Amino acid sequence: VRMRVKRALQLFAVSNRTALEEFESSLDHMRRAPLQLPSEHRFLMEQVFELGAGTRILTQQELKHIGSFSDQELWSLLSGRIPQMAAHQAAQQAAQHSGAVEL
Repeated sequence: VRMRVKRALQLFAVSNRTALEEFESSLDHMRRAPLQLPSEHRFLMEQVFELGAGTRILTQQELKHIGSFSDQELWSLLSGRIPQMAAHQAAQQAAQHSGAVEL
């Protein structure tokens, strides 16, 4: 089980929603009850996936200290990091668009 959780965390760490959903559904036959996440965590997960696939949100070092999706350290890191990353990404996109308009 630990290896499956680590694999899911790795997919989540690079904001790969499609791969994470496929991996998660492949485990359905082993699940006793559906996964329940607090609404705050669901909101943060949505924000992570809005950053786009391949966006690294956690380093390998950070992943070593996170044991599961219920680990509070994961959500603590994300709650501080995701808004900053989203703002940075929006600023980069705005700069690209303003640069594309100029001739």
